[in-house]
Amino acid sequence: MRAAMVKAGLAAVAVASIGFGGGWFAHASTVPTRIEIAATACDDNGSISVGDGGKTMTLEAVPAVHPLPEVVLCVLRVLDAPTAVTFRIEHTLTRTDWQQTSWGGYTASWTHDGQDGQDGLNMIIEAG
Repeated sequence: MRAAMVKAGLAAVAVASIGFGGGWFAHASTVPTRIEIAATACDDNGSISVGDGGKTMTLEAVPAVHPLPEVVLCVLRVLDAPTAVTFRIEHTLTRTDWQQTSWGGYTASWTHDGQDGQDGLNMIIEAG
């Protein structure tokens, strides 16, 4: 189901980007960003927030670190993150300072927080 939603979202971006007679079919603000597509396709528990006109995503207090929860893996797949990014995020120790990596126009920052005996992943992904 998520894969179909991602494909549909990407198809909408592609269709909206095709020019005709020097004009565009859709105004840029109506075309969802890849971050917005990822949030729509992957957020099943309200842990994702999108801001800055679709250029920033935050994942807050996502439980479990290893293996990464499906919501995080889904976002990384939609944003075409290489395997090395997933590995770095998955193998960061609890209570390590914020970590950061970049790929294909995105920058991800994350930390694992072990407050109250529950390990949670907090992540920011920025486009640009």
